[in-house]
Amino acid sequence: MEGPGAAGILPAIGTRGDNIVKVFRVRLVRALSVAVAAIAIAAFSEVCLKNPHVDDFLSFYTGASALASGHLADLYREQRYAPTPLDLPFIRPPVTALFFEPFTALPFVPAFWLWACIQAIVFLYFLFRAQSVTMKPAAACLFPPVILGIGHGQDCLLFLWVLGASYSLLRRDKNLGGGIVLGLGLLKFHLFLLWPIALILQKRWRTLMGFCLVGVVLVAGSFALVGVAGVMDYLSLLIDPKLTPSTPGVFREVGVASILDNAGISWVPLRIAIDLSLTVTALYALRGRNVEWLFIIVPTLALLVAPHALYYDPTMLLFSLWLVISMPGAQALQAMAFVLASPTVFLSPMMERPWPAASGVALLVFLFVAVRRMARDVSDPCRKPKPVL
Repeated sequence: MEGPGAAGILPAIGTRGDNIVKVFRVRLVRALSVAVAAIAIAAFSEVCLKNPHVDDFLSFYTGASALASGHLADLYREQRYAPTPLDLPFIRPPVTALFFEPFTALPFVPAFWLWACIQAIVFLYFLFRAQSVTMKPAAACLFPPVILGIGHGQDCLLFLWVLGASYSLLRRDKNLGGGIVLGLGLLKFHLFLLWPIALILQKRWRTLMGFCLVGVVLVAGSFALVGVAGVMDYLSLLIDPKLTPSTPGVFREVGVASILDNAGISWVPLRIAIDLSLTVTALYALRGRNVEWLFIIVPTLALLVAPHALYYDPTMLLFSLWLVISMPGAQALQAMAFVLASPTVFLSPMMERPWPAASGVALLVFLFVAVRRMARDVSDPCRKPKPVL
């Protein structure tokens, strides 16, 4: 039998060489994106650490220290009746202090770096993993909300992990576990209050059960830590006007409130009408759709309609954007997701009026395109969704 001739060998060598080059290029992009992100996070974190009065981790550390000494309820009361404007008060639920209490075993500076490293590892893992389908997620290596959030010691990556871990569990039909993990998002409850409605509309009863179970535990834990009076002081603190100097203005939010405020419109009924219209339309369209759409629509809608004064909250949106980028088809929606994930749109909240509205407008367009694309997506709720991330 004759061996393969040169005409057969050369194409095989060429194909093998092309594959090697392709694999090398993919690995290089993934490694470079992770390296660039790590350098940016470390550099910005060091800058923030030199100015601890703007470091949000100081707030968490203060609350955890108060809990460790048994004075968390007193801290809420002192902040509520503070005679001067509050500077970085601890305004998270009491159980959040329990989460940060282990960090008080270290002095502030090592504790800050430990927290920054934990969050950076979470982000770098997701950044690397998101590129398993396409290289486009690498554009998020300098995503402003992430760099700002980790640098200021915020907890924004915790909620990105919550969404990623719960999605992974739901995709593997571990519905109760997915609901339990998703319920941890209630530590920042104003951004997760739409989830029960979405889960009901999708008839994900076991997921809803896990979500509500965690909610009950968090509420009970808060009462156990600070008592009824402490919880009342905490709730009163949330609506205290003295908090205003410690948070950016509404015009820097990412959502409907920012769009209207930057347009000079302060009519509350209009905002309520827009928020309700968006919520009803988007959530109603989720009925019978696959789990990917659940994790694309709900976080986007939450950022648009829920009040949130900090511009690193869009960090949790990154998971939704990566899901879209990894899905086949939907080119217009993928283009919007790519633009939102790149270090461009979410720089606008740091600018002066009216530019902060740009991020809200872009997010509104993204939601509109996503709902239209979802309406054309014929989903089988009984079919196990394909892994896209």
